[in-house]
Amino acid sequence: MIEKIVNRLLYTARPFVLVNGAAYIIFLLIRCYELFMVVGALQGGSGQSSLIIQALVLDLFVVAAVMFVLSLLFFLFSSLLNERTALKIHLVLLLLAVYGAMALTQYFSITLIPLSSDLYGYSLNDIKETVNASGGISIAGLIGFLAVGAVILLLPKIVGNLPLPKFIIYGFYGISLFSMPILLLIQPSPRDFSTEIEYNIVENKMLYFSQQSFHYFFRGQLADKKYSSEEYPLLKEADYSDVIGNYFNTKPEKPNIVFIIVEGLGSAFVEDGTYQGFTPFIDSLSHYSLTWKNFLSTSGRTFGVLPSLAASLPFDRKGFMDLGMTMPDHRSLFTLLKENGYTTSYYYGGKIDFDMQNVFLERQGVDNIIDEGDFFLPYEKSPAMETGFSWGYADWDLFNRSFEVIQTTNHYPRFDVYMTLSTHEPFLPPNKELYDLQFEQKIAQMNGEPEKQERYKRYKDIFVSLLYADDAIRNFIEQYKKRNDFSNTIVVITGDHRLIPVPFDTKLDRYRVPFILYSPMLKTPAKFLSVSTHADVPPTILGFLKNHYAMTLPKESHWVGSQIDTVKGFRNVRSRAFMPYKGEISDYIDGKYFLSGDRLFEVTQTLFISEIQNDSVKQALQAKRDAFIALCGYVTSKNKIYPADSSKKNLMQSSTDDSLFATIDSLGLNSDQMFLSARDSAFRGNYEYARTFCARLLAINPDYHDVRSLMARTLAWERRYNEARIQFNEVLRRAPNYSDAYFGLAQVDYWNGNIDDAMKHITLSVQLLPRNIEARMFKARMHYASANDVDALKELNEILQQNSQYTEAKELKEKIKSVIQ
Repeated sequence: MIEKIVNRLLYTARPFVLVNGAAYIIFLLIRCYELFMVVGALQGGSGQSSLIIQALVLDLFVVAAVMFVLSLLFFLFSSLLNERTALKIHLVLLLLAVYGAMALTQYFSITLIPLSSDLYGYSLNDIKETVNASGGISIAGLIGFLAVGAVILLLPKIVGNLPLPKFIIYGFYGISLFSMPILLLIQPSPRDFSTEIEYNIVENKMLYFSQQSFHYFFRGQLADKKYSSEEYPLLKEADYSDVIGNYFNTKPEKPNIVFIIVEGLGSAFVEDGTYQGFTPFIDSLSHYSLTWKNFLSTSGRTFGVLPSLAASLPFDRKGFMDLGMTMPDHRSLFTLLKENGYTTSYYYGGKIDFDMQNVFLERQGVDNIIDEGDFFLPYEKSPAMETGFSWGYADWDLFNRSFEVIQTTNHYPRFDVYMTLSTHEPFLPPNKELYDLQFEQKIAQMNGEPEKQERYKRYKDIFVSLLYADDAIRNFIEQYKKRNDFSNTIVVITGDHRLIPVPFDTKLDRYRVPFILYSPMLKTPAKFLSVSTHADVPPTILGFLKNHYAMTLPKESHWVGSQIDTVKGFRNVRSRAFMPYKGEISDYIDGKYFLSGDRLFEVTQTLFISEIQNDSVKQALQAKRDAFIALCGYVTSKNKIYPADSSKKNLMQSSTDDSLFATIDSLGLNSDQMFLSARDSAFRGNYEYARTFCARLLAINPDYHDVRSLMARTLAWERRYNEARIQFNEVLRRAPNYSDAYFGLAQVDYWNGNIDDAMKHITLSVQLLPRNIEARMFKARMHYASANDVDALKELNEILQQNSQYTEAKELKEKIKSVIQ
């Protein structure tokens, strides 16, 4: 009987084991590809070979564990259905596992960091943008992707007739059965390696991602840690101490404040950093500036820089900006400076909705929000990849475009914030040949250091992009010096985090960024070795302004940080949490100790860290970190950062209360479908209902200009002309070259009897979009109504050249000709 059961299992298992044996080889080939792509990031020698062996052995048992789980499912489906169907289901599951391994490998080969649960913190659109920036899916890649899929699905036919001895079947199940307990013994720990990159290379990416995903979904940090207070735990008496004023010769007028946030600019790339030499202009500024050598961002990716640098805010599980329209009430440099007469602007060459920057900036009431939609000829997007993807407009164009906006507004003082992107994947700056040549010249100067030259060459595109970004900042400063207001301007240059693809020295290196305060008002330059963070910037700037200018500021503040430390020698008096990626608040610095996960490090004067064993200190830092996590969860979920006030900017609403929004949400429509519903309602005369849809869409994306224009038109159709004009002007504030908004204003002015303004606006609309026949037809009718037949005919002829069958134009032309004759 037992023999019969065993034989039956062997018969059933034969095709299954053959298929999985072949899949085993595919998984190992994927791992070999990964090692081939990234092993250059290591130093050569026997240590390198040891790491490769560890990686392959680990994969052997990880894949065996995957096979064990799939085996259980296979036999379950075999008993419930049949063997043929079970094998088909198994092939699909196997294919998904292989595709997952391929995707994780590709991500790691670019970033040198295993993908973690931060994946869940991004929208599908953000993920698409990031994938495209990292190379997208090329034709060759797509063919390879499909080929692997075809091989997996055809495995039963490919290997089905191969001989399979019984001992191989026994061996397969033996390894699978014991794989999990073996994994517990051999899974690597970061403590076992001298550098983080070594650990990252050895670690199996599927195993790491699975563990981090489990942690994200079943061990939610913010929700699970309770905070007892019902008050505002961050609210305290505002400290407006001035720690930088003694370094300035101030003027009577309030100064312009300029923040330049350079994508990926870590301290490793400036002055005497590990990868120095490719930011010569930024390095030179340190001779004329206040420079902090040991400055830290509070997050390991871009999502955290604005809330920290501009508002010293706590975290949310996916980052503060990801809260969207549910962001708690708070104050910021944007809101407070605007209340004190500053014009506020934010300049970004990409899509402003990435990481929900647009919603955050909308909440601050920023006057000018410039993104890629606000660039026009002769500006051109950064060079595209082979797939056609471009992040947007490069740094040089970003700065030049900002001067045009500044010239147009002509209002002082200003608070201008720039977020650059040329040092982001895919690292394709304009005039790349020029910076390629500069790179080669710098590499040649490293004569006699072949190993160093090779390490730089491996990341050539990154260093070429740094040279370009540095040159763009140089040009920006030179152009700014020609302005009359430069003498009363303070420029801050920092990074949002440290570039990821180039290997880190330590875990703390991910947050270490330059912080340079440059101004012609400075009495003398100075360098500081004391530790400070982005969260310390808002109270520092406000303290300086409060003590030297007539500033009206609140008596209480919610800042997570305090004044920047201006002690010139090394010290760290900060106790601060860090968010390496969305979904994880795992790092914490306190005095001379740094906690990362469950590992404790001692911090040296150069911010280098070395691991130590001290359970009492580790437990104390874990308690502080957990307390801060609990506080973050409480204040962000309960709206307990700052008491609500009139500074919160609301969208225009009619009957758009929560119940109507909930009704719309229950329909399950996407944004395009909601817009169509709004338009249909408007055309049927149900204007109030249409505006409810519009308000809901604008709550999701305040820069949905077609929606705001539709809302404005429904108001105009009800003869609520002033309200309509407000909405059209809001569109133009966000998108100064949006043709349809000028068309709408022309109609509002015309219907309201403002003929001269109507003609001015319709002329602008046609100039911006000459092929808009409806706008041209409106202009022609305006000329006709004003008895200006010559210009009316000219406009009609232009229309008929575009569309010779346009009936309305033909009829009006004939009517004018009959009168003339």
